[in-house]
Amino acid sequence: MLALGVVALLAFLLHGDPAADRGAGPLVGAAPPQDKEALPEAAGNLDALWTLADRAAAEWRSDARLVRLYASAVHPDGGINRATSDVQFVYVSTGLTALGPGPGTNNGFRWSLSGGRTTGVEISHYPAPSLDGPEPRRCDLAALCGEGAPAEVIVDVSFAERLGRGPDWKVFTADRHFALSADPFTCALRGRATPRTSDELAAADAGGGDAGRSFDQTRATSQLEGALKAAAACKTAGGPVGPGTVSVRFDRRGKVEEVQFQMGGYQGTETGRCIEGHLRRVEVKPWDSGRGFVVKRFSL
Repeated sequence: MLALGVVALLAFLLHGDPAADRGAGPLVGAAPPQDKEALPEAAGNLDALWTLADRAAAEWRSDARLVRLYASAVHPDGGINRATSDVQFVYVSTGLTALGPGPGTNNGFRWSLSGGRTTGVEISHYPAPSLDGPEPRRCDLAALCGEGAPAEVIVDVSFAERLGRGPDWKVFTADRHFALSADPFTCALRGRATPRTSDELAAADAGGGDAGRSFDQTRATSQLEGALKAAAACKTAGGPVGPGTVSVRFDRRGKVEEVQFQMGGYQGTETGRCIEGHLRRVEVKPWDSGRGFVVKRFSL
């Protein structure tokens, strides 16, 4: 019974509501970015970045409210990799949101870290999220991850309900072998999948090798890179541009079953749907062992 419970928990944490996630892209219609600044040497963890982001948002609007946090390549203790961590904090102005969308109206602000440099930019964040919930809380990432967590994780936190996606603090790895969910306002752990070591994962992958074919990670990555190059034609005037991160999941037949934009503001936009169309043309041979999951960075 315990084993079944863990399996059910893992399925919930890893998959959630795909339809809701596909529509949850927060960044649409971004204004030209401000000048990039080098990250201060003292800002070596997520908590320090949070303080910098809050300060920048308050300078933008006194009524700015944090609604989304996304960070990749984060250590379980909250430390970041200055060279590879991509981080973004998204804020919404309650006053500007109350006015509703209109030409030239940006009700949001995004503070981000990429390549060791920070950027602040106004954005249009519609449909606007619900802003009647509690204030965001800084949860202890190390306490949530627990002992034996992977060396690096992805943190994806929603502090407000938007497009059917409720408030949630998610931590997971790119291959989705480790995942947890917590309440973003109380930090109470909702569930956590047991971490698996690299040796355990290798053994699991090898266990099904005699029954069929392993997932061809190299070929999938190569084909996705080609698709992203072809997707350069998706760039449109007024649409999102610049660096982004996308994750692609393949089904056992070798066909793309899920595309998720994690960074860059492409999710839910015409440009993003165009890029997704290119990625969904990629196909590899059927497989029954391996992970079937690829994360790629790109720039449009």
